[in-house]
Amino acid sequence: MESVGAGCTPRPPIHPQPARRVLAVLFLGLLLDLLAFSLLLPLLPGLLESHSRARDPLYGSWQRGVDWFAIMIGMPAEKRYNSVLFGGLIGSGFSLLQFASAPLAGAASDCVGRRPVWAWPLPTLCGLPPGASRPSWPPG
Repeated sequence: MESVGAGCTPRPPIHPQPARRVLAVLFLGLLLDLLAFSLLLPLLPGLLESHSRARDPLYGSWQRGVDWFAIMIGMPAEKRYNSVLFGGLIGSGFSLLQFASAPLAGAASDCVGRRPVWAWPLPTLCGLPPGASRPSWPPG
């Protein structure tokens, strides 16, 4: 009889998944991630303009940071370049945060399992009281 914990050799799955199916699921996941990231890009100039008109304090502080960065890199002072730079910095920030949080989410899912880690944000977001956040589009 083998003692508990003596061997930690992983066992092969009972019914191995075909490699083709795994690649299809992986491709679909990457495609959805790419679409989710790029879906809002055409709407970004309108969103930025509506927040600018609404005198949103968070937008104003970010705008001051973008203006400072534009001066530091010597960007021309044209309004159309401002939204491009703002969008680029938002996209870069998103990618940087995703890069930083992916190992943390992976380590947490190794400890407690995938379902609790990935299912945690949904009830949290749905549990917010009404009026805690407002939609940013359409402006109004």
